[in-house]
Amino acid sequence: MAANSFKEITRSLRLYVPQLPITLAEQFIRDRYRRILERRDWSALRREAEFILNAEKKDGTVAVTRSNATVAGTSTSFASTDVGRQFKSGTNNPIYTITAVASATSMTLDRVFGGTTASGQTYRIFDGYVTAPTDFLRFVTIVDPSQGWRLRHWVTSAELDAMDPQRNYFGHPYLLADRLFDHATAGSADPRPQFEAWPFTTAARTLYYTYLRRGADLVNDNDIPIWPIRSDAIVAGALADVARWPGTADTPNPYFAHPRFWQAYEMEYEDKMLEIERRDEDVYMTMMQQWPYTDAMRVAPISASWLQS
Repeated sequence: MAANSFKEITRSLRLYVPQLPITLAEQFIRDRYRRILERRDWSALRREAEFILNAEKKDGTVAVTRSNATVAGTSTSFASTDVGRQFKSGTNNPIYTITAVASATSMTLDRVFGGTTASGQTYRIFDGYVTAPTDFLRFVTIVDPSQGWRLRHWVTSAELDAMDPQRNYFGHPYLLADRLFDHATAGSADPRPQFEAWPFTTAARTLYYTYLRRGADLVNDNDIPIWPIRSDAIVAGALADVARWPGTADTPNPYFAHPRFWQAYEMEYEDKMLEIERRDEDVYMTMMQQWPYTDAMRVAPISASWLQS
C-alpha cells in the first residue's frame, strides 16, 4: 500500500477541522512529523559511508614563521589535493589545516603559526580530521577492516586532550573524538560536524561506518513520511495539537472548547506510535540494547582477533 503524501495527510486533517487554514494545517502536520522523526532512531534513517584517509606526506623540510600563516618548503611536493588536510611541524606544535597551496614549495594554513620560528623542520601532512555527510545525525558504528577493530566514537575532545595533548601519536586510529564543525561549512545553513581520527594515520586506509541521517521535513505536496510511519498517526498527533489551538477572533476553534479532545487524540496517537515502533523494532533492535563491555576499554584497541581468541 502506497504511503500518503504530505498533501493527502493535510487534506485528512482538514476533514476533521474544515475551518483550519491550509497553511496552518500544513504547519501542524509538519511539526508533529518532526517530533516523530526525533522520537527514536528509525531503521529507515540508517545509511553507510566511509572516510578515505590518504598516506601522510613528509618529504623535504619546511620553514615556519611565528604569527605567519605561510609555510615555505624545501624539496617538498605540496599539491592542491593537500587543501583540507592537516599539517604539523615538529613534535610539540599544534595541528593546522591547509587552506591553499600556491606551489610545490608554498602553502597557507587556516590560521597563523603559533610556534617558534624555525627552518629546516620536519613536518607531516596527513588526514587527521574527518567530516561527516551533510545529512549526518549520529554514528551507529565505525570500523577499520585493515586492523579488524571497531573505533570508539563516543570519546570527547577533553578526554583526548588528557591522553595526547600534544597530538604526537601516529599509527592506527582507534577512536573518533568530537572536534568542531568543518571550517568550510561552519557558516552555512547546514554545517557538517568534524571529528579527529586518533592516533593519526601514516598509511592510506578506509574507515567504514554506519550512521543515522537526519530525517527530512515534509515540504512539498508529494513528500511522504519514512517507513513505517503512517499518516493516521501523524493526523492523530496533529489533531491533539489543533485541539490546543484557540483559533482566531473571527473563526474560533470549536475543538478548543473541549479540552478532553486533545487528551483523547494524544492517547490515540501514542497507541498508534507504540504499534509503529514495535514494527520498526522488528527490523533493527534500537531501543533494546546492552552496553558492550569493550566500550569501557578506552585506550588499548581491542581487535576482533583478540575477542575471538
